[in-house]
Amino acid sequence: KLKRERQGEFQVRGKEEYYNNFIIGNMGGRGGGSARYTGLLSVLLVFVVATGCRGSLLGAATKPRIPPPDTHDYCHAAVEEKEEIARVSGIMGAGYRLAMVQVVTRHGDRTPIERIRGSPVYDYNDGTVWNCKLNELTRTVLAGRDEAGPTREYEERFIPGIEAFPGNCLMGALTAKGARQHVRNGAKCRQLYVNVTGLLSTEFTEAELYARSGNEPRLRDSAHAVLSGLYPTVRGDQHLYFDLVDEETDPMTPLTGNCYRLEGLYELYMQTPAWKNFTIYNDAMNVRVRDVFQTDAVAAFPLSDIIRCRSCHDFDVTFGGLLTVEDITNLIELSKFQFMFFPNDLYSSRLGSGVFLKTLMDNFRSNINGETTPKFSVFSGHDTTIWPLLNTINLFDGEWPPLASHILFELWYDVQNTPYIAISYNGRDLTTYIEGCEGEQVCPFSVFSSTILKEELSYEEFTRECRVPKDTQ
Repeated sequence: KLKRERQGEFQVRGKEEYYNNFIIGNMGGRGGGSARYTGLLSVLLVFVVATGCRGSLLGAATKPRIPPPDTHDYCHAAVEEKEEIARVSGIMGAGYRLAMVQVVTRHGDRTPIERIRGSPVYDYNDGTVWNCKLNELTRTVLAGRDEAGPTREYEERFIPGIEAFPGNCLMGALTAKGARQHVRNGAKCRQLYVNVTGLLSTEFTEAELYARSGNEPRLRDSAHAVLSGLYPTVRGDQHLYFDLVDEETDPMTPLTGNCYRLEGLYELYMQTPAWKNFTIYNDAMNVRVRDVFQTDAVAAFPLSDIIRCRSCHDFDVTFGGLLTVEDITNLIELSKFQFMFFPNDLYSSRLGSGVFLKTLMDNFRSNINGETTPKFSVFSGHDTTIWPLLNTINLFDGEWPPLASHILFELWYDVQNTPYIAISYNGRDLTTYIEGCEGEQVCPFSVFSSTILKEELSYEEFTRECRVPKDTQ
């Protein structure tokens, strides 16, 4: 109601100035604004708790394509090694031969990508200490193959009191816990693809492997961790080309900022009642947290990320009692809606994940056509890699991808050399949900390909289709 009454002022003065000068000022300071808006947020919490549904008052951000998993833990992606061994053993027992695997991962546990700045009531030294010493990873990074290797060693140190977080971590860095998570995923892959199926050699073999990562350190370190788990022993010289792509041009995540058409679709989607309803609650939450921390340099979505990261280490998420249980619940539910509010139609999915999907499918097609391909490839990305990709191939379960999530795309052949595909996500068999292959262990590659063919596009097609100005769509 307040937004409607002051819509003209909202448009002219801008969102931040509007809330700082009108909402806060007209309610007798931050305390009054917080009290007024707490009532609105309490309504959201009551509906969430009473119905047992996440974000029930807001509705679903993106409609799940398959049933949710039996359990979901944001801090730890399930591994389910025994179940995975049983799955691939069952496929082998039915007479199929494994030829190729492509693994798509989300990075492991990390530090927050934001911090609370300028708050006179929050103590930076609140007892939390972050550990990012990646002792599990034994690696040497070379700029070129012709280099002989490092001749000196540099050890990073962190200056106490002025780093972003207490400990030895940069912002958004992979923690030691995150490295262990992906080492474990790599160890599972060793069980599946070395010990059970015999797809890979027992020793590190460059010709069998491929790695690609976004250029953020936590992505590179996560890929290194997977390979460290896959081949934990280093004997002699081992080399692997490691393809890196800058975040601004990496199609492993939807490139909204690089696509006029996709950006336009997002803007249209944000005119929907669902998004407008969300903004009412989110704006209220922004007022609330700025009141609590007594600074304008904090917002609901970044704060929810800090809470998630801290909760995965059992650190205090109330920040010394500043936040209530209601606050934390609302922040988490609002952030989930905002994060997964994605156009759920064919065209936006195609522009969002179609380029990366085509990369994966073309790799399989190369193998099917008799070309020499890596037997095991790892693609290290974000949560914004995992769920849009699953959504595009109609296998999204509606849950925020946990830390160290991993999708296994497997290419199998029967005795007639007919190709099949099998898909597993965090130890859960997704093949049974593929359209046209319901209930099956494997799905004919031709069937799976036909269901998603319209979603695939090359980078050149992406660039061409995205050039259309937003105002001429």
